[in-house]
Amino acid sequence: MPRDRKRGVAPSVEATRVGYGCPPPQHRFKPNQVANPWGRKGKPKTKGDFLDEIVVVQVAGKRQRLTRDETVDLALYKEVLAGNVSAAKELDRRRRERRASRPDTETDDTLSPEDQAAFDRLIARRAHGRRSEGLESGTAPDDDADADLPDEGAA
Repeated sequence: MPRDRKRGVAPSVEATRVGYGCPPPQHRFKPNQVANPWGRKGKPKTKGDFLDEIVVVQVAGKRQRLTRDETVDLALYKEVLAGNVSAAKELDRRRRERRASRPDTETDDTLSPEDQAAFDRLIARRAHGRRSEGLESGTAPDDDADADLPDEGAA
């Protein structure tokens, strides 16, 4: 039997056995060594956790700490002011979704019926203006343009 050159003793049978599931001794894991030191991947963050994270944004030249959800609302609001109808619809959808998900509180941020009607007229007027922009030379529709539009409440 061959002798270990360094120690002068015969190597154990287990140390010489090499094959499937039995790597050579120099390639085996050392004590306290792990195969994947970084561990397995963590679970992906939920949508709510992602939108609740605080980010620093610049608003009107000042740096402010806002949640990502608030920055999305801010960006949508800027688009609404620029006349983007789909942004107005999305902002309204997000507002309704938030109102439905939270419990009843003392503060009520719902629009009055007059304000809601004005908001709906604005969306309809802007949508009508966007459709007619291709026909006209970019002129904005006047306030009488929503008189031709059907009322949303009438079925």
